[in-house]
Amino acid sequence: EKTKGTEQWRPWAGSRPTSLSRSAEKSADWAFVMASYRRSSKASDGRPAASDSDPKSVMMEEKTPAAARSPQHGTKGPSSVSSSISAVLGGDVGNIALLLVLYTLQGIPMGLSASIPFLLQDRVSYKQQALFSCVSLPFSLKLLWAPIVDSMYWKQMGRRKSWLIPVQLGCGLLMVWGSYAGRIDHWLGSPEEKPDVLTLTVYFVALYFLMSTQDIAVDGWALTILSKRNKGYASTCNTIGQTAGYFIAHVAFLALNDPATCNTFFRSTPLPHGLVTLASFLHFWGLVFLATTTFIWAFKREKPPGATTTSRKVEPTTAQFVMSVEETTTRSTATAMGASPSTGTNRGAGPSSQFTGAATTSAADRPPYPPPNFTPSPEPSPAPSPDPSPESRRGSLADDRKHSLMTQTDGDGVEWEGEGGGGG
Repeated sequence: EKTKGTEQWRPWAGSRPTSLSRSAEKSADWAFVMASYRRSSKASDGRPAASDSDPKSVMMEEKTPAAARSPQHGTKGPSSVSSSISAVLGGDVGNIALLLVLYTLQGIPMGLSASIPFLLQDRVSYKQQALFSCVSLPFSLKLLWAPIVDSMYWKQMGRRKSWLIPVQLGCGLLMVWGSYAGRIDHWLGSPEEKPDVLTLTVYFVALYFLMSTQDIAVDGWALTILSKRNKGYASTCNTIGQTAGYFIAHVAFLALNDPATCNTFFRSTPLPHGLVTLASFLHFWGLVFLATTTFIWAFKREKPPGATTTSRKVEPTTAQFVMSVEETTTRSTATAMGASPSTGTNRGAGPSSQFTGAATTSAADRPPYPPPNFTPSPEPSPAPSPDPSPESRRGSLADDRKHSLMTQTDGDGVEWEGEGGGGG
C-alpha cells in the first residue's frame, strides 16, 4: 500500500530490490525466463527439475555446477569422442588418416634397412657395413629431383597422384619380387655362406629412391589435401607415420625374427627359427603397398591445381545461442544491481544479492562465442528536448525541491513517497 508503482515486486528474487533501472528489470525478467527454459530442458532429458513455485530450489539448482548435476560426469562414449575429433578436425579426418597410412608405408623400407646390419653382424667386415650404410643417400639427395616431381605431372590423374601411384606400385612390386623364392634370404646368406652385401645395397637403394620420391609427392599433397586451419597436422602425420613404420619394420620385425624371443613369449614348444622371416615380411608389406595404392588410385580424387580446401564452418547450436543471450543479460543485471559479474556476489548489503547470485552462470556453462549472425537491434535514441524557458526551469526546480521534502526512507533503506508534507 505504501508504493505507487515506482518499483515492481519480483517474487523469484526473495524480496523487493532497492533500486532497479528499467533496463535491469528487463534483463532480470529475461534471465528468469532463460533459467526456466534450462530447467525445462533438463526435465525433458529425464533429470529432476526444480519446482517453479520454490525460489530456493531454483537458486540452488542454478548455483550447482553442471558437472555435479550430470549423472554420467567423466564418462565419454565412442560417439562423443568421434564428435569431438570431428569438431576439431572438421572435414579433414579422412585426409589425415590417409596421410598417416602413406607415411607409415614410407617408414617400412627405412626400418628394414636398419634391421639388415643386425642380421649381418659378426659375418661381414667394416668395409661392407660402410657400403650398406649408403642406402639412405637418396633421402639426402632428393632435393635434386624434387623440382621435377613438383612441376611435371599428368593432369588427368592429378599433380601428386601422377608420381605417387607409379612410385608405390613400383615399390610394392619390388618388395614382392625380392621375397619371391627366398631371394632376400639367399642374399643374406647363412652361417655356411657369405652374404651378398653389394646386391643388398643396390636393392635397398632402389627402395629408398622410390620412397624418397613418394615423400616428395606426399609432402606436396599434404599442402592441398588439408584445409588451411589443419595444415599444421601434416608434420604431425609425417612424424607419427614414419616412426610407426620404422618401429614395425625394425623393432617388431627383429623381435618376431629372433628364435629366443619367440620361444620365450609366443611359443610353448621351442623351435630353431622365428615366427617371421625377412622374405615373408617383405612379401606381406609388398601386398599392402599394392592394395593401398590401388585403393588411392580408384577412390581418392585429387583437386585440380590452384583449388583450395575450405574448412567446414561450425555453427553454434541453439543451446549455445540461448546460453550466450543468458550470460549477456545476467552480466548486465549484475552490473546494474551492484554485483560482481565474475563471482555473482553483491558488493553491497541488500536482499537483491540473493537473486543476483542465482542468476549468474558458471564458466562451464558458457558458450565459446556468441553466434556470428546474431546482431542485437539498436535502441532508438531519445529525441532532443527543446531548451526550456527561464520560467519553466524555475518551476521545475521548485517541484524537485518539494518532491525531496516529501520523500522518506524506511529502516531497510527503501525509498517510498509519503502522503502530505512529511508523513509516511
